[in-house]
Amino acid sequence: MIIWLTGNTGSGKTVLAKEMFQQMASDTVLLDGDDMRTVWTDLGLSKIDRYQNNFRIARLARIIDRQKHDVIVSVIAPYKDLREAIQKILPEVQWIYVMREIDKIPNPEKPYEMPDLTTVKDVVFPESQTLSEEVETVMRAVEYFDG
Repeated sequence: MIIWLTGNTGSGKTVLAKEMFQQMASDTVLLDGDDMRTVWTDLGLSKIDRYQNNFRIARLARIIDRQKHDVIVSVIAPYKDLREAIQKILPEVQWIYVMREIDKIPNPEKPYEMPDLTTVKDVVFPESQTLSEEVETVMRAVEYFDG
């Protein structure tokens, strides 16, 4: 199982991912965008570099998944066409959108194209849900009952 948390910068993806990681089976792997940038130091924040970073993480998630580990990915994946390309690399990926109210307003300094809600497994709302409720929403959406 590959769960990909997408959402704009500061939406709460990492906090949610770390809590999920604590509650899932011990062989679960967490790939967080901030951590991954310390591995691939050759990439900046240009659009091309963002695509490359996401593709590398998607390919790594695929390798880990094939080794029978659950994978939580917490990476922005800010563009619709990028998420579609990731979906081709990871057809089984389960998208969870971490959404704040402010993210509904376009911000050219932090570009993020909201996903079509028909393409995500579920949406969590950090501003109106507790962290426990967010985790429960995700676990139910992806039908994770192993522990």
